Amino acid sequence: MRQILTITFLFSGVLWAQDKPISDLEAVVGTSSKPVVVFIHTDWCTYCEKMLQTTFLDDVILSQLEGRLFFLNAEKEGPITIRGQVFSINQTGKNKGIHELAVQLANSDEGVLYPSTVVLNNDFEIIYLKQGFMDGPTFKYLLEQL
Repeated sequence: MRQILTITFLFSGVLWAQDKPISDLEAVVGTSSKPVVVFIHTDWCTYCEKMLQTTFLDDVILSQLEGRLFFLNAEKEGPITIRGQVFSINQTGKNKGIHELAVQLANSDEGVLYPSTVVLNNDFEIIYLKQGFMDGPTFKYLLEQL
């Protein structure tokens, strides 16, 4: 059991060492000449966890997105200010809620589905939204198209 926990911790360290805090989103989007990717997830979403443990551990994907990959936990993030607007958790029930930035970025006719992958240009325009799981080859193809 200890060995499994150690391996999980090591993999998580690789993943989280490559991303930037969501609070840096505005600064990076405004200065990046390349699109920025925001991965919207929750703790309870099985497909979110699968992407975190497979797609986002791919060295090619991480190197192509270096400094331009952000993770937004739709149920836990604190307030985030973008262009003067504060986005925070909107409580939907006792101990339940959804982050307003997740709604702003990933809302569709079906609502916000998890996982959601959003690509933003440097004007904060959504140029791509994918709701659902993406494996490594599919994600690499997306990156080639950007």
